[in-house]
Amino acid sequence: MPLFIYVLPRLWQPIITDPEPMPDPINAPHQTTVAIIGAGIAGAACAKALRDAGIAVALIDKGRGAGGRLATRRITLGDGRQAQVDHGAQYFTARSEGFRTALAGWIAAGAAAPWPARLGTLAAGRFTPGAEAEMRYVGTPRMSALGSHMAGSAARYGQRVARLEKTGEGWRLLGEAGELLVQATQVVLAVPAPQVVELLASVAAPAMVAAVAAVETAPCWAVMLSFDGPLPLPFDGAFVEGSPLRWIARDAAKPGRPGTPETWVGHATPEWSVEHLEATPEAALPLLEAAFRSATGSDTAALHVAVHRWRYALASRPLGASHLRDAAAGLGVCGDWCLGPRVEAGWTSGTALGEEIAGSLRSDPS
Repeated sequence: MPLFIYVLPRLWQPIITDPEPMPDPINAPHQTTVAIIGAGIAGAACAKALRDAGIAVALIDKGRGAGGRLATRRITLGDGRQAQVDHGAQYFTARSEGFRTALAGWIAAGAAAPWPARLGTLAAGRFTPGAEAEMRYVGTPRMSALGSHMAGSAARYGQRVARLEKTGEGWRLLGEAGELLVQATQVVLAVPAPQVVELLASVAAPAMVAAVAAVETAPCWAVMLSFDGPLPLPFDGAFVEGSPLRWIARDAAKPGRPGTPETWVGHATPEWSVEHLEATPEAALPLLEAAFRSATGSDTAALHVAVHRWRYALASRPLGASHLRDAAAGLGVCGDWCLGPRVEAGWTSGTALGEEIAGSLRSDPS
């Protein structure tokens, strides 16, 4: 996780959110075969599996772009320079044959690259290098680029689905004002488990709702710091012990990132994040900045510090299956929370559901 720089007085905005520019929303509702709510890695993977099978898909997300927690924040510093930091998922590994095949395509397309980082453990100010046997990978030139690459150009952003309606022909997806966004014969929910429960509570089979409601997720506070020069630390990423932070990383060490300003990111432990779940950003910021300085021993003044709360960051008790589907109702759910808190888990979940839907539509095109 990375950081940034400059020699002006420090900026104290606790939340400056300047992510990738939001494409103009496609406001006109349309009919499609499968509507997918959520353009994180699970939703994007599900959409790709369906598109590869020749099935019409509408991918909808309330955010400014694809990727979900494959997220990158862009920051404008006081001198006008731009900085960036991956404040969500930090990296991913590839263990299954299918995911390694997909990864090879992303690398060939320039959307991902290996990250041969200097990693280890940081305890009481002392860094111990780790014996790294597994390669880490990142999206390039930022983590969010991988989500955009997977989602493709047909995704619709800035549209929040507030309610689902079952009809004789399928499903109507309605916005916050009750407006029709999309009509589809099948619907996939690829959002955090608590949001799935909220949307499905009145329209899905009780057993499906209960299974998703049993999933437990943990939050994570992230702190982002920008500096006017490299911090003299002997690592690119470290798992921290005895601290409110469990992970810190130098963003500039990742392939394709700008070297300056230098940015760093820290992720708080689940315990600290739960304890401070409802804290304001203004309250969480100085605590996490102090934790970063204590863990690293750095007293270098930061040009910019910001925090972000991921309310549903980690699946602490996953579903235990790759996805759920009610074929008769034309309803499916997927996400990394089905299998575990890994990027590969999200891809596996979405791909499995997309392939199942595609297979059923091929066998029963009606």
